[in-house]
Amino acid sequence: MIRTRYIFFLIGVFFVTSLACNAFAGNVEPEFELPLPTFVTTLTPGTPGAEATVPGAAPTVTLPGTGTQVAENTAVPITGPFATVLVDLNVRTGPGVQYDRVGFLLQGESVPIIGRDPLSGWWKIQCPLTITSPDCWISGGTQYTQASNTESVPVAPVPPTPTAPPTATPPPTLEPATQVAGGTGLLAYADNTGLWVVPLNLGQNPPTAGTPIQLATDADITQPIISPDGRKVAFLRGNNESNVLGYMNTDGSGGNFLVTSRSIPNASGSSDVSVLIDQIAWLPDSQSLAFSSYVVNNTGPGAAPQSDLWIAPLNGSPQARFVAGQGGHRFNISPDGARVLFSLPESLVQVNMDGSNRQTVLTFAFVNTASEYAYVPVTQWVGNGNVALTAVSSQDPWQTNAAASLYRIANANTLVQGSLPGNILFNPVQWSSDGSKLVYVRFIPDGSNQQTLILADSSGSNTQPYRSGQNMRSFGWNRANSHVLYAGEGFFGLGQAGANPVEVLLPVGLSDAQWLNNTAYVLGLGTGNVWNLTSGNLTGDTAIVATAVGSVQFDVWAP
Repeated sequence: MIRTRYIFFLIGVFFVTSLACNAFAGNVEPEFELPLPTFVTTLTPGTPGAEATVPGAAPTVTLPGTGTQVAENTAVPITGPFATVLVDLNVRTGPGVQYDRVGFLLQGESVPIIGRDPLSGWWKIQCPLTITSPDCWISGGTQYTQASNTESVPVAPVPPTPTAPPTATPPPTLEPATQVAGGTGLLAYADNTGLWVVPLNLGQNPPTAGTPIQLATDADITQPIISPDGRKVAFLRGNNESNVLGYMNTDGSGGNFLVTSRSIPNASGSSDVSVLIDQIAWLPDSQSLAFSSYVVNNTGPGAAPQSDLWIAPLNGSPQARFVAGQGGHRFNISPDGARVLFSLPESLVQVNMDGSNRQTVLTFAFVNTASEYAYVPVTQWVGNGNVALTAVSSQDPWQTNAAASLYRIANANTLVQGSLPGNILFNPVQWSSDGSKLVYVRFIPDGSNQQTLILADSSGSNTQPYRSGQNMRSFGWNRANSHVLYAGEGFFGLGQAGANPVEVLLPVGLSDAQWLNNTAYVLGLGTGNVWNLTSGNLTGDTAIVATAVGSVQFDVWAP
């Protein structure tokens, strides 16, 4: 299954129309293609820290920064020599662009200095947690870094210059996707203390926690997603001005940053917007990530998807598979990685990942959201991955006769399956993995604010009103397609067609819930700055497996 999460749901999925008024005016900025571009920089000969020009090599500076001032919120309590990065900066295995790039640092980051090369003016630094190289170097040029307390920094040995590979070097063979030991699940989460992974003993009921591993210490990490083989965790790191896509190995052996949003072309041409990485998803081989981007207005409210799709291999350079305007507001790649569904405000488009056989498989009327965002349908691949299901809202979901039409998409042919009453804008229909059943929260906008959890067949027939209440939410079906996990005001529950629900009262809030396997799941329970990530079983028994500080996002994995 393609593992995916979405950032800023109401921004990344929907575009804000106010952006059209504010963000798409101004001078056109240069566009940067991935992989990182080669810059031609004029430097005075002998300038300390200057990078020598190497044909075909990207310079240390990945993208032009916004100036040489250090960001106000990036002070790091480092004692001894350290360097503060003034622009997004490559990290290399030696002092020069002829050495391999092993990662990069973001503008405003500070790192300890442990050595220097007086000939090139480069600094040897303590390798960040996200870089597995034994040696890490950055340029000492004053346009790139600001060094402090360097009076006693020793001269470091310079590693041998790498030999350039022959032109016809075959691509490297990817390591086999060895899975985590059977019987062990994983919980990955990001909070204010960094990125963590916790092994889960699936032999216990409910699962219990092993020793947690801290993969990164940064507080600005979001969207942790475990790879299909359980060996890596992808994530985004950054803020509203820029972010990066990276991954860490779940055994704590390191990882890497793959791409920075500063290197993604700004299709709007406006200097008043920033490009950010939006939706991310693992491909089935666990060796590449797919991602899309969006732009945020820097001078006022507003954001818009760029409707693109990129592929970032773990060993290689990111490439635009579908350039801006050729994708959708959200994407859903088939389980075999061969096709993708793009959701747009008035259509669904299916296309092969190589760009062939592009077809509009469904059109519908623009949906009135009573706000400034545009609704797009949520799609779900089921069965062996050759069939996708979706529910599309009626044109005015705020009427008491609002409904959702159900569609089955197979071989680019779309069939109407049925319909469901209610407003589904914020409670998408969820099907079982075999496509035989569905669950959704029915909301009739009649002023009562009552919501009802509904179980039904795939086509919407044989509906069973299961539970009514306030703030009802569904978290989908387990792997066996037998139970649904849901929550309401002050409780969570487990439901099964034809059986009474199992419900547990909650004295705290519930942020998210995810199934681990047929019988176990993980809940995010808490309030304020403390959240307990808690495992549970089908009888409602629970066990705390991790405690997160501040905001928390998590993902789970089981063999």
